[in-house]
Amino acid sequence: MGMTEGQKQLHKLLIEFDKICRDNNLTYYAAGGTIIGAIRHRGFLPWDDDVDLYMTRDEFNKLCEVEKNGGFPEGRTMACQELDREYTNVFGRYLDTTATAIHRSQLVSNDVAGSILDVFQLDPVPSDKAVLERHFELLLIYSDLINENAPYIHRTDLSLKNYKYYMKYAKKHGKTAALEKIEEQLLCYKDEDCSLYFMRWGGAPLIFEKTMFEEVEYADMEGIAMPIPVNFNEYLTYHYSDEWEQVPNITQQMSHDAVHNALHDENMIKRSYMCVIDKARIEEINRKNKANKILTAGTKHYVADCSIRFRGVRVREELQRSINNSGIDIKALYKERKYDKLNQLFLKYYTLQNSAQFSGRDTYTHLYRYQKPFLVDIPLDIFTIAMKVQMDCGRASKTFRTLEIYESEKGSLPKKLTDLKNVVLKMRLAKNHFYLKEYKETMSVASDILKKYPYNSEMLKLYVRSAIGLGKQDENVKKLVRRGLKTFPEDGDFMKLKGDLLYPSDKDKAVKIYMDAREHTANGIILLEIGDILKDYYDKLLASLSKAYRAGESTKAGKIEKKIKNVDGSLLADLKIMEARIEALPDKETAYPYYRELSCHVGDPVLESEAGYRKTLEDCLFQTLLLCGEVPFVNKTHIRVLFNDISVDEIDQLIMSAKEKKLGAYISEIKKYKADVLLNEGDVSGAYKLYTEVINELSPDSVAFKDLKDRILSDSGHFEELEKIDPDLRDRNISIKYGSETEYECLFNILTLNESDEVSLVS
Repeated sequence: MGMTEGQKQLHKLLIEFDKICRDNNLTYYAAGGTIIGAIRHRGFLPWDDDVDLYMTRDEFNKLCEVEKNGGFPEGRTMACQELDREYTNVFGRYLDTTATAIHRSQLVSNDVAGSILDVFQLDPVPSDKAVLERHFELLLIYSDLINENAPYIHRTDLSLKNYKYYMKYAKKHGKTAALEKIEEQLLCYKDEDCSLYFMRWGGAPLIFEKTMFEEVEYADMEGIAMPIPVNFNEYLTYHYSDEWEQVPNITQQMSHDAVHNALHDENMIKRSYMCVIDKARIEEINRKNKANKILTAGTKHYVADCSIRFRGVRVREELQRSINNSGIDIKALYKERKYDKLNQLFLKYYTLQNSAQFSGRDTYTHLYRYQKPFLVDIPLDIFTIAMKVQMDCGRASKTFRTLEIYESEKGSLPKKLTDLKNVVLKMRLAKNHFYLKEYKETMSVASDILKKYPYNSEMLKLYVRSAIGLGKQDENVKKLVRRGLKTFPEDGDFMKLKGDLLYPSDKDKAVKIYMDAREHTANGIILLEIGDILKDYYDKLLASLSKAYRAGESTKAGKIEKKIKNVDGSLLADLKIMEARIEALPDKETAYPYYRELSCHVGDPVLESEAGYRKTLEDCLFQTLLLCGEVPFVNKTHIRVLFNDISVDEIDQLIMSAKEKKLGAYISEIKKYKADVLLNEGDVSGAYKLYTEVINELSPDSVAFKDLKDRILSDSGHFEELEKIDPDLRDRNISIKYGSETEYECLFNILTLNESDEVSLVS
């Protein structure tokens, strides 16, 4: 899938930002969804409309100095508190001031609201719990002071005492003085004295171990070597849980609420609506709404607490009743690995306990519940089985979060649950090893876990993937894949691993397995790997198909075509097959039917919207046009659509392609079209110079020659009319088109000679 228009603009900004940092020896990292996009999609998340970056405070301050010293491209600026106290955000933004991206909170603000890259500062902090709690509170108050239109502190359970103090201080001494007073406390720690980084954002402040950012590796981000933390799995697991590999369903794919326009700057957009709204009134409403949210936050939190407590009790009783009434022995079911039945039994409980309403999220919306999660308090024996099932079925992060909540509510964990929590931590360690390509270490940790939990799906997969990474495909590895498929028959990841083991010996059979696996997994990494294998297989099939057709092996070619259609049943595959056939066509008679069939698809907006379709269609048409010779100049409608928006450089590439294929007889005809393009672009002199050159090369019998002959001879009458009006105008026209009257007359005489006359044409 290609980039959206908005993503193309962000990609351009990212290239610029990367160059600025490289030129000035500055370090930055991809952050948040941008890392996931780079790792899981090798580009942007398909639904994403922003770029998130991290810089340490020291590096960010250096970046601000670069901007102050004129080191940014024209039309670019840095918006941040360090440079502009009127800016209404806590973190920094690299901005394109020639485009627009106005977020809801900026609708009536004076912020520069161009296309942006978000740059989050990482402030060093010590690991002292009291310091961290104080830092968290101050950062939320700081955010509330900076942005009067957006509330922050109401989403937490913090006391309003300090909030009121700083609001009064700002009223008495000014907003800047209040911000500086908070900054003295927020930014007082030195990098070398701290072991943690605190992300500067009031939406959901995150705390990271500094070690996450000590080493850098690079991931492909739409062709950019994007710097990411070398242990990106540890970072992503902390921020997104250890299921970050999974592509969310469409309802969970979130983008930002903003107005985007890549063609006009925000001033033009704002002028279009600011003149018809009451800015002062809107700002007053926003301030009142913010104050109301802060004042009523306690009551709303209390109501939410009561509501989920009631829901939790109801789910607990329903679960207990289901177990009692059915006589189900959940311990026996677990021992027999009846995961389907157990998951169905615990479905409502899992759904509720794992929801943001009960467990919270470290996001803007669910920060309060993340700080004050709620436990659905089911009996310990049932709870233990529920956690084991969840962990074995690949939902370890949810297990870990629930165990954290249990420990917080109860004060401690029983030994069995402590052991379970330690297993989850070991699973994360194994995954870290895997993404660091430390396959032996991965297998060692996974093997240790599998001794106690032999059907743990995540460890089975990691062990096998690591073994394949080391080139080990022994019977033990195959046995583990069979175990996984027997226990989880609908798991596409295990299907894919089965295909991996089969591929070296039977590619065709393995490919069928891969295609089935693709429909049964949401793991983005697995999907990437399947895509790579299928593309390699597909490309080799196409190469074999071309070879078979050129060798005249039609039976073999037919079998290969069938395999291609099994892998890809799209119209694009049909075109690829046709392209292979066309390459082997011997002459005009066999090419013309293909040309007519292809021409029917030219300009079809539905077909051309498919990725790669138009390019392949053009390639096929080009090949048939070359074989058909004069068809392009007879059917001008098709050639114009084919070369729609084509540049002179692209036509030159077509000429080079024709030369490489030794299709010299048609090069002049393509050059004639190049001259037509030059004429349409207003380069009359260049066009007619090329027309004259082409006349020297074309056969007098060709349609293109006759077309040019009619055009040049018709100029005679045109020049006669100009002679009557203004002789100077006539001479200028001749001079522009033909260089001089002498050259025009010579060319005119040549074109009017009999075909038997032997005269060399003017060049």
